[in-house]
Amino acid sequence: MLTRVGPYDGRRARRKRCTACAKRKIKCQGGLPCDYCTKTKQTCQPNIPKSRPALVFVSQETQMTTINAPQSTLASSNDFEKDLAYFTACFLPMNLFSGQLLLECNDLQAMLRASPASQYAISAISSLHRCLTFMSTEPKNIQHQGMCRAMESYSQSVNRIQSLIYKKTFQSEPYTVWSTFLLGIFELMRDNTGQNWLKHFLSGTCAIIRLQHPSSLVLQDEHSIQRRRFFLSTRIFEISRSLIFTEPTFLADPSWTEALSLLWVGEGLALWHPKEALFDILPKFSHLGICALRFVHTEAAQLSLVDQYARTESLGAEGLSLRRALQEWQELATQWSIAIPHFANRTDGADIDLLIAQAYFHAISIYLSGIFDYHVPWTKEGAPCAPILPRHEVEHHIAEIFGFCKALLNAGVAGIMLFFPLRVTGARSRQVQDQNEVLSFFREISQRGYSTATTLVAELCTLWGSS
Repeated sequence: MLTRVGPYDGRRARRKRCTACAKRKIKCQGGLPCDYCTKTKQTCQPNIPKSRPALVFVSQETQMTTINAPQSTLASSNDFEKDLAYFTACFLPMNLFSGQLLLECNDLQAMLRASPASQYAISAISSLHRCLTFMSTEPKNIQHQGMCRAMESYSQSVNRIQSLIYKKTFQSEPYTVWSTFLLGIFELMRDNTGQNWLKHFLSGTCAIIRLQHPSSLVLQDEHSIQRRRFFLSTRIFEISRSLIFTEPTFLADPSWTEALSLLWVGEGLALWHPKEALFDILPKFSHLGICALRFVHTEAAQLSLVDQYARTESLGAEGLSLRRALQEWQELATQWSIAIPHFANRTDGADIDLLIAQAYFHAISIYLSGIFDYHVPWTKEGAPCAPILPRHEVEHHIAEIFGFCKALLNAGVAGIMLFFPLRVTGARSRQVQDQNEVLSFFREISQRGYSTATTLVAELCTLWGSS
């Protein structure tokens, strides 16, 4: 049985009508020969779909400025060239996941040569994004053609990935992780229910990342380098999943934390950035949140008052330790920005990676306070110390998040990168002005193609209404 790769892989089963029934567009019943062919006294032949020609890639020379499109089995090679041009000129620049493009030109060249699934995934994203962007200006028939093309390309990409899974070559192909990630982005753009945000994008990305062994992070072969680049670009989605849903993450396992510490020494030091240092410690916050919830909802009732207080104090001390780690990180980030004012990842004078890190720093500061200030054991009179922020500091972090989110969207960072900071901000916003600001950000993200933002808006409106 085929493994499901995406939400649209649950399509209706392939039609099994005979040629005559398919031509008349009627239901085929009665086996072989079918009732209709028996009645009309004609030969009942199965309806065999026309086979598609195999993908053929033209010879290419790796260049840093131009990309030669491989021959496409889509409507024509010209169609794919248009999709590729749109993907590189329009989609990638406004969907940054770091200070660099998600896929640099030479990486994209190599991926298109090696991965037919990636070719179709790029066509699917380009067609869908173009439809969503120009929905109000293009005729409905053009919109319909674009959506059909997007879904057909998506289906073709899914089929090729499933083939790799069947052949058990999925992990050995260096670009399959990127193909699957691109399909996840497509699903996130297509989905307005919010289900794919968890099931297919966050959890799917987590599964892809987990396929690689932690030790591969420090290896220097081409395959490992590609996997490491993917890991560093996308691990924030696994971290966000863990934080948003207060669930365990494999990134907190000692094998992964040790591998990351080894990555930042020797040759790996060139990859280091303050953003990576912050992302290294974020899994500790979700782990603390899980421990705090377990204590409040389960463990406390089974402990004596003395043991309850001791556990409350221990968790509070762990939270205070994490707050100190955040303060140390902030000092480090400040020193970095002063010492390296012309860092390579700067675009128009802005260090995109540092802006992303700052947005997450302020969000996780609020999140850390929320681990404790929602629960009586740390808020009642005589409770042990915990990293609970006064309201004016929460307001300060909210204002900072707004500023960094605005700068990041203006710089072309993908809106999905801001889901966690904005979700935290929305949950702690009391002023109508702040709530409207959060809604404004989510509306802009939705207009840029990520329909799931509308679901987060609905969740926040429900939360604000109940409070």
